[in-house]
Amino acid sequence: MSVTSPTVVSIVVPTYNEQEDITRTVESLLALKYPHKEIIIVDDSTDATPTILERYRTRGVQIYREKHAGGRCGARNLGIRMARGDVVVILNADVCPEPDFLDRVLAHYRSGAEYLIVGNRVANIEYLFPRYLDAVHNRDVDLSRYEWTEGFSCKREAALTVGLFPVDTPLPYCGGEDVIFGQKLRENFRRAVDGSIVVPHHSPARFTEFWANRRQRGWGSPVFKYFCLRQGLLWIVIVAVGKTAINVLRIGLGLPASIRAYRTASYSNRGLMDCVPFLIVDGIETVAMTIGEWAGIIDVFRYRKWPELRTDKWLLDGKS
Repeated sequence: MSVTSPTVVSIVVPTYNEQEDITRTVESLLALKYPHKEIIIVDDSTDATPTILERYRTRGVQIYREKHAGGRCGARNLGIRMARGDVVVILNADVCPEPDFLDRVLAHYRSGAEYLIVGNRVANIEYLFPRYLDAVHNRDVDLSRYEWTEGFSCKREAALTVGLFPVDTPLPYCGGEDVIFGQKLRENFRRAVDGSIVVPHHSPARFTEFWANRRQRGWGSPVFKYFCLRQGLLWIVIVAVGKTAINVLRIGLGLPASIRAYRTASYSNRGLMDCVPFLIVDGIETVAMTIGEWAGIIDVFRYRKWPELRTDKWLLDGKS
């Protein structure tokens, strides 16, 4: 009688300046009930994250220090290459999966899935900015059309077959690369979706963090469109002009923004009490993303016009 070897799961976590979140995340990963797992962290931090991570080497956590490994995509790729598991779970450094997370994920792989989309939620909704992001997610979520979510997993061989995450761009975008990866998987491999598996993650709670996060999102849009989707810079500018005009009108007129805030607040745990706060946060988000988008366009133009101006400091997750 043959004995089937247990499935090994490799958890890959790229980190960059995560000193506030990394302890909580690693502790939650170590607390996962499934025993046949390895935790791989690829770190490129300049804050206290490396010092914090060193404590976990003696607890079996694999830590790779890589300088300019190709941004988040390159860090994920390195982790997947180093993985020994049949299944790879790719997490961000702000997640706290439930103890039975891996057991529930593996049930799908035993049923023939080759990659899995799961649900997610914001954990720290006692704060306004995270509560807003959670409500927006609940308002817009439709897992059937998602190619990527927090808690994403796939067969390691599937990831290698599609060529891993894209890293062949002069500017390391953050946002969109995971969708491209998911689309490649969908073309060739069996997909499963389970919204009952929910991965909690922590979102920026302070104004400065929220602003930087939303600005970064805006920055990544034109960079992704130009380098990955191969859209022309002129077309990207035309679309950005249109979006900016619409945003100015929406904020200036007030009514469209108020309607959207009312609708978003209905998905908050505090209900319509969040209507006015969400109206303000929506305006902040719109301004931050618009500024970020135009900063991204300028950076694309500079790289296109004067590639010799490229400097290593621009390689820190797309921050210019």
